[in-house]
Amino acid sequence: MEIKDFDFSQVSAGYRLCFNSQCERCGDCIRYVAGQHLPANIESGPAIYPNALADGQCHYFVEACDIKAAWGFEPLYAHVEPHHRAPIRKSITAYLGSVGTYYRYDKGERRLNIKQQRDIMDILAKYGYTDGLHFAHYEASYDF
Repeated sequence: MEIKDFDFSQVSAGYRLCFNSQCERCGDCIRYVAGQHLPANIESGPAIYPNALADGQCHYFVEACDIKAAWGFEPLYAHVEPHHRAPIRKSITAYLGSVGTYYRYDKGERRLNIKQQRDIMDILAKYGYTDGLHFAHYEASYDF
C-alpha cells in the first residue's frame, strides 16, 4: 500500500511502531508504514518486536485504512447550556490526558480518530446532548 503525504505528527506519542519487514502483511499495516516514516530525530520509543509474528500472524496488525479524522471542539459547545460547559470540557480534557493535549486537538495540531470521536460524543451524551453534534473540521486520515 502506498501512503501519500504521510504526516508522522499525527501518530500518537505512545503508538507502537513495527519495523519487521519479514511480515507478509507489513505493507498493509499502519504500524509498519508509520515506522517507515519515522523522523530522523526520534531515536527510541514503543515498538512491536519481531517475535510478535508467529505462524505468519501478528497480534498487533492494524490495517492501514482511511478514516474521517476530526479536530476542533467549538461546535460541540454550540448548544450546551453554560452551566454544563466547564464540566464537559473538564471531562474531555481528562479523557485526552491533559490541557495541552486538549488544545492540540482543538487547534488541529492532532486529529481525533473514530474511537476518540465516539468517546467524546458519549461524554456529551452523559449530559443529555446528542443532537446536531459535530467537530469543527474533518479530513481523511489514517487510524492510529
